[in-house]
Amino acid sequence: MMKTHHLGGCCAVAGLALALSGWGETERAGLDTKLILLGSVHDALILREHIDRADELPFDGYVIQGNADHDRRSGDRCIVRSVFGPRRLKKEDYSVYLHCMKEVHALKPRLTENFLEIATLPGTLELRENINSNFPKPGEEKVWMWFSGPEHGGAPFDVVVDNFRLSAELAREAGMRGIVLDLEMYGGYFFDPRLQADAEALGKTAEELRVRVRECGRAVMQAMQGEFPGLTVFLLVGYKVTHAEHYALLAPFLDGLIETAAPDVSIVDGYEDYRMRTREDFLRAYWAVHCGDRSRSAVPEAYADRVMAAFPVWPEDNAHLAHKRDDPTGYLYSYQEFRDTLIHALSATDRYVWIYSEGLGSKTWPNWWTGANFPGAWIEAVKDAREAAAARRAGRRR
Repeated sequence: MMKTHHLGGCCAVAGLALALSGWGETERAGLDTKLILLGSVHDALILREHIDRADELPFDGYVIQGNADHDRRSGDRCIVRSVFGPRRLKKEDYSVYLHCMKEVHALKPRLTENFLEIATLPGTLELRENINSNFPKPGEEKVWMWFSGPEHGGAPFDVVVDNFRLSAELAREAGMRGIVLDLEMYGGYFFDPRLQADAEALGKTAEELRVRVRECGRAVMQAMQGEFPGLTVFLLVGYKVTHAEHYALLAPFLDGLIETAAPDVSIVDGYEDYRMRTREDFLRAYWAVHCGDRSRSAVPEAYADRVMAAFPVWPEDNAHLAHKRDDPTGYLYSYQEFRDTLIHALSATDRYVWIYSEGLGSKTWPNWWTGANFPGAWIEAVKDAREAAAARRAGRRR
């Protein structure tokens, strides 16, 4: 695992000035940057059926959701929707995913950075009907998670641990780099200490709850690295949201992950913030990951040794901000805007930059994989940005 560089005295105001003046760029200059796509293609079967499209796209890998064999249309038991739920997943349900990803890697060995995605769904261990549906009112209903058990009508957290173990096994066997962990809450708000039905029923204190969540984080990391030594755990969002009360329990969960990670495990903070455009924006984010957010961790030394910074670019974000979800035409990044933003991201990252897209399943938004509604200049923008960023890093090495 690459050991990250960090500033001493992270709380010092001088730290930001050092970052903005180019601190750390020499250390990162020799690293091989990687670019991955999240969106447009989520299904291993689609990736395999249209694998030649990969030769046209300048990505090192894709984020795959792990559909189950028996019901691909509904997404039932899909890895991304099922790990934080009461059902114990079974390996035999993912034979198509495994077969397709093995063929993808055999046909296109340059795709070294494919990841299996896990999200926070369904977000409760309560045994309820239609468990795969999102909560009708996320953030309002109480959930069962950290202290759940059969005596309360729910599954134990051991089920979640087993689901992480299986996911890591599937990712390793499929030849992937690791796990993308999307910890934004879409269903049950199990990182919100105010909505813990099981802890409340058992009379647990706030400190007991935090201790338990950290224990669960340890168990999850132990399960993943036990099945997949040397994996990369790619967090789309990390400590930067833990100041919000409804994410207060995310910090101890991340602490448990980080303090348990073996030396060969890489942890990436993807710093999900699509507002970044300039070099200063990305350097501030780099400082935030390595210094500002480190101060929010209860295990700062382990954090400094384990966590790498990565950054997103969302070339559709102009349309999103302009509330043009039905017709983004005219609100997408231009060639120049995309290229420049990507150069800054690639120059600042420890290793990874990820492109986000909402093109999957949309009739009007750009789809990288099918080419529908796709600005032709985008591919050239990515290629040109990668070349320019590589030249900039090579110049630092001289």
